[in-house]
Amino acid sequence: MQIAIIGLGKTGTDMARRLRRCACEIIAFDKNSQITKRLAAEEGIIAVNDLKELVRKLLPPRVIWSMVPGGECTEDLFKELTKVLDADDIIIDGSNTHYVDSRRYGSELARHGIEYIDIGMSGSVQGLNQGYCLMVGGNKKAVQMISPALRILAPAADRGWAHVGTHGAGHFTKMIQDTIENGMMQVIAEGFALLHNKEDFEFDLGQLAELWCNGSTISSQLLDEAAKLLKNCQDLQNIVPFVCDPSDGRWATFQSLDQKKMAPILSMALQRRFNSQDNENYVNKLLAMMHNKANNRSIG
Repeated sequence: MQIAIIGLGKTGTDMARRLRRCACEIIAFDKNSQITKRLAAEEGIIAVNDLKELVRKLLPPRVIWSMVPGGECTEDLFKELTKVLDADDIIIDGSNTHYVDSRRYGSELARHGIEYIDIGMSGSVQGLNQGYCLMVGGNKKAVQMISPALRILAPAADRGWAHVGTHGAGHFTKMIQDTIENGMMQVIAEGFALLHNKEDFEFDLGQLAELWCNGSTISSQLLDEAAKLLKNCQDLQNIVPFVCDPSDGRWATFQSLDQKKMAPILSMALQRRFNSQDNENYVNKLLAMMHNKANNRSIG
């Protein structure tokens, strides 16, 4: 399969490598030409200098996977792509775009005859080797056309990816997944704070976290990461207790208000992130460690 990737950050670069290692022909573009050249030298990927050259190297119907940040960057890129693409070409949006914008992009690109697919992606930290969880929104025919790439990028050809609905559904489900993750991190941090504060037992928190990862009903990837972090630094003395609040948490909270449905844990997890930005305690420090690890950010 031939596919272009625009935006070679950590995830975009690892995607290009994973696809190339499974014999896909990859055309890559990034505003930082050094990243593109280095990737081309390492993996045999075709590097291009601009969008026009990228389009010329693709056979129709073209498949272009955008990994630039959501918002203005994505908006500007799509405007440029509509000038150089043809009907039946496919744009895949792998950014953290709000699902309302995803729906709009689908309608706007359809007026040019261009197919739009929104994909919520999870697991980017270890995606190169373990694969990504892919939540796919778009028209069935277009999704079928890119399914060979989805099978490669997912953990296995028959699992880890799903066509979850029409335009916007991929990004909507990713938004909800992220807020569930936030809530899970919150309750893990609160539980371990109680263990940490019970000083008369002198708990080894790393040992307990690892124990619960084996056979416990609360075993999970997040708990496994907490175990690794706590083994190295139980007291969290050098950890800055700042937890950023990505847009997903706000969007999901607004969604619960729009639906008039209670989501107290999701809302509280968001409020805790606000609280962490001017308050220092053990819960916030452990939250910061887990969030930074999950999103491949530096700790401390």
